[in-house]
Amino acid sequence: MILQHDNARHHTAKLEKKLLKEFGWEVFEHPPYSPDLAPNDYHLFRSMEHDLRNKKLKDQIELSNNLINFFNSKNLDFYRRGIDLLPEKWQEVIEVDGEYFDY
Repeated sequence: MILQHDNARHHTAKLEKKLLKEFGWEVFEHPPYSPDLAPNDYHLFRSMEHDLRNKKLKDQIELSNNLINFFNSKNLDFYRRGIDLLPEKWQEVIEVDGEYFDY
């Protein structure tokens, strides 16, 4: 098991590191300020942005219902693809020496 998460303070706490070590999970450290390596940024939220584009939602309930429908409309392969793209994204970041890039 390899866990990728950002370097937020609670993710770097001693207790969490201890538990992850006990579980035997490998941690892939997420470089600071690197959204290019976050599946939610390059895959999930990008798709969500396309879904929400040009929609006029009148209130919080309508927004909530729209988001529930969006998540329910995606099959397992959609989420798996976001994870499967990680090695490609890592290579892109390496090739640009950690600089940001546009998709």
